[in-house]
Amino acid sequence: MNERRLERNKIFSAVFLMASASIGPLFLMSTADLTIQFYERLAFVIIITGIIELGIQMNIWRILTVAKTPAHLVINKIIPNFGTFMSVVVLLGGIAFNIINISGLGIGISLLFNVDIKLGASIGLMIAILFYLLNRNRITLETFIGVMLSFIIAIILLAYAFTATDVPYDVTLAKTVLPMIDYDIVTTIAMMVALSIGGYISFAGAHRLIDVEITGEKYKTAVTRSAAYSVIIVTVTRLLLFFTILGLSRSNVILFKDNLLESAFSEVFGGLGSYALGILFICASLTSIVSVAYTTGTFIKSVNDIIKKYIDVVLLMLVLTSWFIFLLKGEEVVLLQITTILNGLILPVILGGILHASRRSDIVGHYRHPLWLSIYGVLSLAVSFILVFILIYELL
Repeated sequence: MNERRLERNKIFSAVFLMASASIGPLFLMSTADLTIQFYERLAFVIIITGIIELGIQMNIWRILTVAKTPAHLVINKIIPNFGTFMSVVVLLGGIAFNIINISGLGIGISLLFNVDIKLGASIGLMIAILFYLLNRNRITLETFIGVMLSFIIAIILLAYAFTATDVPYDVTLAKTVLPMIDYDIVTTIAMMVALSIGGYISFAGAHRLIDVEITGEKYKTAVTRSAAYSVIIVTVTRLLLFFTILGLSRSNVILFKDNLLESAFSEVFGGLGSYALGILFICASLTSIVSVAYTTGTFIKSVNDIIKKYIDVVLLMLVLTSWFIFLLKGEEVVLLQITTILNGLILPVILGGILHASRRSDIVGHYRHPLWLSIYGVLSLAVSFILVFILIYELL
């Protein structure tokens, strides 16, 4: 019984890690902004994004855990050294993504204590690093991620509860079933896929399972189910936040476009709105920072023995690099574009290699990948390639 409980905890640590990697400050801000841009039409975008994510995640998690090998090492077996190159791209994307996460941490501290965002980010990050150094052997990754993610979902769920009766569900359903698809909707799907599971995010859960030895055909069903759970958590959380903003906007509440989330939370929670939003941003930022660092580490620690030996120091230096760039440059639009492009490019390239690997006996042994999952994966791959090209064209 204890062994089964331990296995279940390991699996859920991967689910929580992937979900927390996706639900960062950029997730919160982009969902709010897009709701005001598309209103009820955004529901279609969220659902389609979730369907694409599901096909990608189930294939990645299942194939990598059966192969018992991280994504970049699988790619190296197909194209020598290309996986190492992709690890460098993941590293650069992680640094860029963490600049945004550190900015979100600064916003959260600023909302709670009314200090400058850069000062708030510095204070919050230093406290987090100190806490990590003092408690590295006392608190597990799954405990930290689980607690933080619980706070995030609880706050968003509570906000939704206050606005649930104002949401035009009938109109939203109609525009989801019979959507009006235009170029803006397609580019938004491309951006949402890139930011939800692009780059390091799509490999966070699978690499975690490999680290905790939930591997082999024995776990293939549990792994596939867990991949689905992670996508469902992300999609439902986005829908709840979308419904919250939509309900407020359709009930004639004035929401300031320059500060959508703060005005929305002030309307829902009154004088406590800035505090609730501050806690939400802090939790989302910290979990994303940890997820970026952890997943980046799984990519680079195999480069050489020195990096593997001092991986904690290397990851700490990478986080501090993101912090230093944030202090010098801030969160610039070009940085958001670079992050989105890097995340978007990594996903289809590595996914294509992983799908090919599922047919290689030297990688997966005698395992036979289900036909339906292969078809789902290939369709998701084709769509993601098209979306990446559209995204790059739009941003450049």
